[in-house]
Amino acid sequence: MKKEACVTAMCQAALVDEEALFAALRETEPVPLALVHATLTGDSHLIDRVAPHVAGGWSFEQSVPEDIAQDVVVALVDTIRAIADGSLRPQTRLDPQRFARLLGGGIGCELPDGYAEMMLEEMHLAQHDERTADLAVFKPDFVPGRPEVVIVGAGLSGICLGIKLHEQGVPFTIYEKNMDVGGTWLENHYPGAGVDIPSHFYSFSFARKPDWTHHFAKQDEILAYLRDCATKYGIVEHIRFGHEVESASWDESASVWRVRVRDEDGQKTDTCSRFLVSAVGQLNRPSIPDIEGLDTFKGVAFHTARWPSDLDLDGKRCALVGTGASAVQVGPAIADRVASLTVFQRSPNWVAPNANYHKRMREGEKWALANIPFLIHWYRWLLFWASGDTLHDSLQKDPDWPHKDRSLNADNEAMRERLLAHIQSELGGRQDLIDKATPNYPPYGKRMLRDTYWYRMLRRENVELVDSGVTAADETGLIDGAGKHHDIDVCIFSTGFKATEMLAPMRIEGAAGRDIHQLWGPDDSRAYLGVHVPGFPNFFVMYGPNTNLAHGGSLFFHAECQTRHIMQVMRELYARKADRVTVRQDTFDAYNAKVDAAHGRMVWTHEGMSNWYRNSRGRVVTNSPWKLVDYWRLTHTLDPSEFEWAASPPKRS
Repeated sequence: MKKEACVTAMCQAALVDEEALFAALRETEPVPLALVHATLTGDSHLIDRVAPHVAGGWSFEQSVPEDIAQDVVVALVDTIRAIADGSLRPQTRLDPQRFARLLGGGIGCELPDGYAEMMLEEMHLAQHDERTADLAVFKPDFVPGRPEVVIVGAGLSGICLGIKLHEQGVPFTIYEKNMDVGGTWLENHYPGAGVDIPSHFYSFSFARKPDWTHHFAKQDEILAYLRDCATKYGIVEHIRFGHEVESASWDESASVWRVRVRDEDGQKTDTCSRFLVSAVGQLNRPSIPDIEGLDTFKGVAFHTARWPSDLDLDGKRCALVGTGASAVQVGPAIADRVASLTVFQRSPNWVAPNANYHKRMREGEKWALANIPFLIHWYRWLLFWASGDTLHDSLQKDPDWPHKDRSLNADNEAMRERLLAHIQSELGGRQDLIDKATPNYPPYGKRMLRDTYWYRMLRRENVELVDSGVTAADETGLIDGAGKHHDIDVCIFSTGFKATEMLAPMRIEGAAGRDIHQLWGPDDSRAYLGVHVPGFPNFFVMYGPNTNLAHGGSLFFHAECQTRHIMQVMRELYARKADRVTVRQDTFDAYNAKVDAAHGRMVWTHEGMSNWYRNSRGRVVTNSPWKLVDYWRLTHTLDPSEFEWAASPPKRS
């Protein structure tokens, strides 16, 4: 009844200005509106009319005729009016089979198995919140004045776990080395910084934001969103800013983690907790190549993740080293300000266009998302599908495919042809640039990039693309692989992060004093579900090994999956009245064997492929091989038999 009353109140409020309501709905895509109508009424005839004109989740994959779109708007307003005046009782419970049909109708295809159950939870339409494990029922005996959980890092993962712990009344402390929340989105504030996942999916499912200004948000708005979440859900007071965790060691006798923290003044303090969570992620330590003579360079040199706040680029001769995800954003953002921009490339990347990337959200659309019941839920679903698992199958190797030198399978080849056509359309007439900018490996072999007008930037008269990389530097500039010297005032490194060196530089010692970096070696991190490491009791990793998303998806989704799983483990420990839990070695080994086998069938291990996903021995250590729905299943329900649970013997009086 509470949900029904809420829907009725929203409908009544939406009708205050009926003319404005019509105007807003006409600015909104008809497919999610038809899904809202079907949800509220139980009548699917509009989505049945819309579905034949839908070829995917992106709005530009939908070509609904104007007369049908107008019928959708009129029918939805009539429905809102009927609910508001009490002549229609809104439907608020969705039959799973009917829900699956609506999900499929919205994307123009039959829904694969597993998605309906997952999306009921993801869209918060299930009768119970499956993403929160109820810990209070066991009334854990928390130690007064001591955090039950220490979280390292206040980026999106740390914020997510902190919010859910706070809701359950679990004492926790987050140690954050910076003076603000946000993690990657705080540190990466270079010009043009933004997300390449749709904004309405790149956010928490429990904190949907209807008023994103762009389809793909920029850094400042994402950071503001994370700040708002930390404030709204009351976790800021639990964060110790300017405090960096140096080390943590497991105390077997007390079943606690002893954590050493250094503040901004260099003062060190010790604390302890039952659970320790690393939420530092994979992209927190910039990587700058070892270039001979770089220390003699007299100009300004820095990594994009350390962009100087007072930097003036006007009229400067700039170098951009690297052509990856950050480079394709910063390059077009500064090219018209600098005297010259020399781009140093080791190997080209595939750059894909997206018709919505540069678009602002329409005002009517934002209003509708905030005020029409269930609209933001359905809008998020369409983007979940569009930017989620749709390409996963095309990244699997076909052993019988005859063109292994350039693609993996027929779908991957078709994608390659589309990308080549885009390069030709953007760089036509400049064969020199086409030759330099065309990759010689299959699409998605390296991170797929969004076209931020990158190719148009390369055509500018003040931009030069050097495809021999950088071999040396001197006082006045950089020397490329062909031996040519380039005079430079400012050197910008867009050269990625030390993603394979996880948890560094922290020292984490588990049972028997074993250092996690000795277990993993320099770059071979492994974990069960990306979360658990055997021999490290009560220790969890978020955005850990093999949980990066490179086929599609949102790290917010993974963070919520991991948060639920961690809290399920905590719940089970409290239920058993145990003190410590660790993953079984055989569970860990079997899981990682499956991960490696799955990666062996995917594009990132394609013959001759070099990318930041792989370690020095060629093993993929960063990426998840799973579809989102697969990882959701893996983390959805805890199997206690996969873990070892132990309690300390009672103390003698």
